[in-house]
Amino acid sequence: DNIVCPTETSCEWDGSYRYTATTITTEEPSHPDPDERGEDSSAYVFCGGRLIFMDSDGEDGIRLMFRRTGWGD
Repeated sequence: DNIVCPTETSCEWDGSYRYTATTITTEEPSHPDPDERGEDSSAYVFCGGRLIFMDSDGEDGIRLMFRRTGWGD
């Protein structure tokens, strides 16, 4: 299931973002999926060396966990 890109395995588009200590808000006027254009807010938290990103489309939720690997240190 292509969650981010509606028809491709990779895509990109222009936009901007702003953030607080717990949320990131994106403004995506040129998103490839017209239903996804506009503003969207997601929650995130840093915990135990991980960045946990949480979002929902109103029906299904997604949680992504990123872990620092030390690459580039």
